[in-house]
Amino acid sequence: MCVWNIYAQNEDEILRYSQQFQFGTARSQAVGGAFGAVGADFSATAINPAGVGLYRRNEIHQSTGINYNSNRSSYLGTTTDEGRTNLALPSMGVVVTKVFNEMGRDVQQGLASLSVAAGFNRINNFQTTQSYTGNNKSSSIVNSFLEQANGRPYQSFDNNYPANDPANMAWRLYILDTLPGSAATYINKYASDTTSQFNHFAQSGLITNRGAMNEYNVTTGINISNFVYLGASLVLTHAYRESELVFNERIVDPLMPGQRSLSYRQNIDASGTGVGGRFGIIVRPVDMLRIGFSAQTRTRINMREDYHFEMRESNISDVYRGPNDFIEYQIVTPFRFTGSVMLMAGQHGFVTADVEMIDYSTGYISSSFDFSRANTNAANLYRQVYNIRTGAEWRVSDIFMLRGGYALLQSPYKKEILGNTTANLDMQQISGGAGMLVDRFFYDFTVSHLFGQSLFAPYTVSTGQFASVTNSFSFTNFVLTAGYRF
Repeated sequence: MCVWNIYAQNEDEILRYSQQFQFGTARSQAVGGAFGAVGADFSATAINPAGVGLYRRNEIHQSTGINYNSNRSSYLGTTTDEGRTNLALPSMGVVVTKVFNEMGRDVQQGLASLSVAAGFNRINNFQTTQSYTGNNKSSSIVNSFLEQANGRPYQSFDNNYPANDPANMAWRLYILDTLPGSAATYINKYASDTTSQFNHFAQSGLITNRGAMNEYNVTTGINISNFVYLGASLVLTHAYRESELVFNERIVDPLMPGQRSLSYRQNIDASGTGVGGRFGIIVRPVDMLRIGFSAQTRTRINMREDYHFEMRESNISDVYRGPNDFIEYQIVTPFRFTGSVMLMAGQHGFVTADVEMIDYSTGYISSSFDFSRANTNAANLYRQVYNIRTGAEWRVSDIFMLRGGYALLQSPYKKEILGNTTANLDMQQISGGAGMLVDRFFYDFTVSHLFGQSLFAPYTVSTGQFASVTNSFSFTNFVLTAGYRF
């Protein structure tokens, strides 16, 4: 859920940069991302670094993907569809392993092997395009500008409020006007002449996002007596996002020709980096069972947003463009904990499951600016979630494997309601794939399908009588991983 027209930086940013998804290698995606106890795959660096300790050989790999994102948005009874396809690089890395031996035999007690991995994994994808349209008979976006302006002396707009402030922009375009004899109470001049009971506001919008979150890591894993595996990762997170949001509105009044209209646009370019750590353990009490646990520290991501807002009103021949500006702040993400189990079926395959716990209400924004409202909203809106990932692999022959998986990602919201709209905001993912091992070369192919719903409001008013957009989305990912073990 989000509200985008009032603030460029709010509690939505905390959630945006705290959520992570298991893109990684094709093999890990095929089993639903449930690789916390499986190990010996580069995706372990993004889930449980102890899995690196299960390597017995060196390895180099690269994954390539094609992503298709579709959005079906419903706004005030009208449905629109958008889609986008793009190429991706989900993961790439190298693993170097030292297997210790004595008298020509592998060590069975004590330090049996040591592995070091380095590379990157994609952990979030911001590539989306979404549009909506509808006829609003209840409110205009100007109602939101009006609420922001009331209580501010109009003389302060020129000096004390930023030029990109929406109420300031609306005042400068004469969309808002003061009541006679008042310097701080405003009227909606934009719609003041529409007296017909038949009028409404034809509204539409387009939201375009580009970018991703990647993590670059160096991971060390050790094997102790083929019983306990320990691992630790130093993680560098990099996020970048380009966002363009356009809202258009036109007064439709059959009794008045030449209806007025306005448009409002935000352009935001954001990027940042942060450092964190990940630690894990896997225990193998018997050959057929592995139990894992991992913890990821908070990450402080130093963000910079360059932004530019503009507003146009039909009665004004020119557009009002706010100056290019920027803000710097830090997103502090929550801790993450993952418990994992894997059951082996001899040489025939395995079944596995992960449970991941994140408390999104503990994320916050830190800055020299005042983000207390955003942090309070995050604590009140978000909750602790338990994400479940399950999967299986079956060895059909010596060289060919089949895989499948399912994941349920709980909604991070305490209440799944925005305005007068309610929706189930859990996400689900189904996946399937195949793998082939030829000599020392391996090839894995996977198709995964993530789907769910989201809510957002183009604007809000304090009465709560504002319209929300219900968006049904899906993210289909085709991934090919190729690698060499030596």
